[in-house]
Amino acid sequence: MTCRRWNAQPFKLPAFPLLRKERIWAARAFQNVGLDYMGPITECDLTDPCKRWIALFTCLATIAIHLEAAKNLMAEQFLHVMRRFIARNGYPTSIVLDNASYFPLVEQVMQNTLAAPITWRFITQFAPRQGGVYERLVGLTKTALHKAVGRRLLDEEELKTLVVECEAIVNSRPLTYVGSAFERILRPVDFLRPQAIIGAQGPVPKMIKACGTQQTDKANCSDH
Repeated sequence: MTCRRWNAQPFKLPAFPLLRKERIWAARAFQNVGLDYMGPITECDLTDPCKRWIALFTCLATIAIHLEAAKNLMAEQFLHVMRRFIARNGYPTSIVLDNASYFPLVEQVMQNTLAAPITWRFITQFAPRQGGVYERLVGLTKTALHKAVGRRLLDEEELKTLVVECEAIVNSRPLTYVGSAFERILRPVDFLRPQAIIGAQGPVPKMIKACGTQQTDKANCSDH
C-alpha cells in the first residue's frame, strides 16, 4: 500500500486546448469580439455621487480593446453601447459574452433590427474561464483606472476622457517580446492606426510600417 500523504505525485497539468478559429484566422479588427462589463465606478454628479459602468469590447484577433461608458446595466443602455460600437468599428460577425440578464434581451432586439446578422455565443454559466481572453484585459483596464483615479471622484467629462485614455494605453502595450534593441514592436493599435503615438513618450521605437501589409502579417505569424 502506498502512502499518498508522502508519495503522492503532483497533479498533471492537462493539455492546453486549441484556440478557437476566431483567435487565429485573419480578420479585420473587431470582426469577432468578446464583451464584458466592468465597474461600477463612482462619478460625482451635480447633486449626489452616482455609479457608472464600462463596456469592454475585445478584438479576438488583434487583442485590441474598445471602451464605452454606460450609465447603468439596463438592456436599453446596452443597446446604445452597441450602436456606438458598431458606428465606430462596423458590424461584428460574432460576439462572445457571459449570461448577464440584459444580454439575451438585446440579442433579440438587435437580430430583428440590424442590417447584418451577428452570432451571439454565450459562455457556460459560472465558467468565466471561457471568457479569459477578455477577462485578462478587464484586469489590465482596471489597473490603469485605479492607478489614475485612486480615491478621487470624477465628474462626467473627466470620466469620459479617462476611459478613452485608458483604452489608448492598453492598446499601446507590446504584443511581442521586447528586447534591448527595440527594433520592432507590434501593438494592438498598429492594426487600428499604424504608427500611432499615444501621449508624451521618449524616443519613438521602430514599429511596423503599415497595418494589414505583408510585413505586419509576417511579424504577427512569426511572433505568435
